Amino acid sequence: MSLCISCDKEIQLPDEWLLGLYNVKRLTLSRCWPHGLKSLGFQRLKVLRVYHSPCSTLFTFSVFRSLQLLQELEVSRSDFLEEIVEDCHLPALEHVAVHKCGVSTLFNCSVFIKLQQLNYLYVLDCKLLKVIVEDERDDETSCTNYKIITFMPLTSISLANLPNLKSFSSTSSYAFNMPKLSTFWLFCCPQIEYFTFLKTSTKEIDIYTKTNRMEKFQDLNDYVRLNCKTASSLADIAGESSHGNKELETESGRVGDEKHQETTENDQP
Repeated sequence: MSLCISCDKEIQLPDEWLLGLYNVKRLTLSRCWPHGLKSLGFQRLKVLRVYHSPCSTLFTFSVFRSLQLLQELEVSRSDFLEEIVEDCHLPALEHVAVHKCGVSTLFNCSVFIKLQQLNYLYVLDCKLLKVIVEDERDDETSCTNYKIITFMPLTSISLANLPNLKSFSSTSSYAFNMPKLSTFWLFCCPQIEYFTFLKTSTKEIDIYTKTNRMEKFQDLNDYVRLNCKTASSLADIAGESSHGNKELETESGRVGDEKHQETTENDQP
């Protein structure tokens, strides 16, 4: 069952819809976030797309806690969005795409460490974004018990047109291990200083920083430090960022379509 809601004003969902909403597997919201949805549990939801959200926070912990089957999350053109969720556990989440949103950080550590099925991460055109993974706050579950955080399924990271991005993660409390990461896209991130403060363990990665240009590198920190702070590199990235973003959006859309088709096939009896 799929549901698409598009409305410029707050709406009251009909009571007769409520029971059926528990069976929704694909939900698209545009220019609205009906209050009634925030209190519902979507036990079967697999794909969620949110466009032009007027909210500063999409979800409370109680809502996200029910999304145990969510595989794909896309949030786009939500300038007022400051954070996606306060805390969550999304054991099935595989694909995350964030585009033109007002967030300054994407995840805190206590959230990100639970995304153990994450395969693809795409972040584009978020002008205020400074860091992808923020260290835990004082009132959150500490991640410092983990010296190394491993993300086994993660294969692709794309970062594009993020003018204030400083790093993927700036914490000195733990290192990352991404043994299956094979593709890293980096366009127009002129302020980036390093990938992670401590070493990120990977295999040899295909790194794309210019149109039709691919380099192989194993240490992302070394690559960023060697290539992304030079004047020539910045000029190249700025000059080709527009075309590069289109390529990234095409790639993100392709993956999203594949995931959508796969989900649809799985939904069929």
